[in-house]
Amino acid sequence: MNDIEAIRVRISRRTFDTNPLTQVQRAGLSDAIAEANRQGALSCRLVTDRPDLFGGFSKTYGLFQGVRHFVILAGSPDHADLFETCGFHGERIVLEAVKLGLGTCWVGGSFDKASVAGLVGTDDRLTAVIAVGNVPPVMRLRDRLIRTATHLRRRDADWFSDTDGTEPPWFAEAIDLVAAAPSALNRRPVRFHAAGGVLTCSLRIRDDAALIDLGIAKLHFNAACPAGRWSPGERGVFTQP
Repeated sequence: MNDIEAIRVRISRRTFDTNPLTQVQRAGLSDAIAEANRQGALSCRLVTDRPDLFGGFSKTYGLFQGVRHFVILAGSPDHADLFETCGFHGERIVLEAVKLGLGTCWVGGSFDKASVAGLVGTDDRLTAVIAVGNVPPVMRLRDRLIRTATHLRRRDADWFSDTDGTEPPWFAEAIDLVAAAPSALNRRPVRFHAAGGVLTCSLRIRDDAALIDLGIAKLHFNAACPAGRWSPGERGVFTQP
């Protein structure tokens, strides 16, 4: 499964079963996290078999059941683009989890950070958490209802504006992949633009959660043109090969 296929099949799951992670799943997640830390200068880590620690996340959007494993996204508070970078590389971890047959859900809202404070380095800042684990083969009714309510908020046409006909042929697919991206608070604040042959992005909301969404959206956009690269920031420019 490649990244685009993983994007197409990924759905947020909030109900997990009690099956432990396999050795292959643990190794795959660990490798993805190590690569995220290396590329993004982050301090992310995998926490396994700790259902007690996720109890403090009951304040989050939607209700979670059976969470035993999760990925902590964190980094130095001096990191110039910490939240965006956690979004970009965190979503890469999500896609790798999908390839390993795991369910995932971003937890980037008003959760109780004190519940995992002891697992974050004293010099690091917690930005978000990704619940991860094996899931029931059939999505439960509650998860289906939450998914339906979330998808009703999608307005795919609003993902981009100011296109002047100079966008590359793969631009439409990139926007379609962005439309499938999770949003930390389901606000979908990121917009993409094509003008004079230059591809850029912008935010209509500016806060830490929106910056996480920016990183996630850039990662999904990049999947349509893996050889391209985004410059950091909400006015980032996409360099095509």
